[in-house]
Amino acid sequence: MSVFLLTRFMSYQASTISNVRVTQTAKASATAFVSLGSNQPSFAGNEQQTLLAAVPYLQAISTEPVQLSSLYISDPVNCEPGTEDFVNAVAKLAVPDSGSPYDLLDRLHKIEDLFGRQRGPEPNGPRPLDLDLISLGASVVANDRLTLPHPRAAQRLFVLVPMLEFCSELELGAFTSNISDLIRCLPSSPGLKKL
Repeated sequence: MSVFLLTRFMSYQASTISNVRVTQTAKASATAFVSLGSNQPSFAGNEQQTLLAAVPYLQAISTEPVQLSSLYISDPVNCEPGTEDFVNAVAKLAVPDSGSPYDLLDRLHKIEDLFGRQRGPEPNGPRPLDLDLISLGASVVANDRLTLPHPRAAQRLFVLVPMLEFCSELELGAFTSNISDLIRCLPSSPGLKKL
């Protein structure tokens, strides 16, 4: 990952998203993991630049410095034939314990919208920015609007491999296996390559 690009895109003003900023004096926080993906350019540039440009917006949500994994290129999963490869990463945030997972989800959707995400009938269509909430502390949620931990995270190398950079023993809520074990159980296809 280019330090120059990260520094350059950290200069974007995250305050342009209304209702995204949270107080930086929260006493208790929960760890949130957010998967980032892109297979279309955005106002920030190509897919890699788009993910790096999203970091300051995520920082506006986090009460501690956002940690971003390495960037990876991955084959499309459950997408139409001919879909472009994705660039993926995972971010680790600290969010106030008092916040609702639905509030966090709404903030992530606002960031996606800012980068030009169009929501259509095709759930896995091309997009400049996709932000999936993978987990939020020990929260377990299951309804039409949100499922935590993310119901397909344990089946996706492009989520698990970046998360492994943070902690090999981390467990995804209701999943009993840790991330290292989950990765060992998955086939190596679709492909994933570190950039």
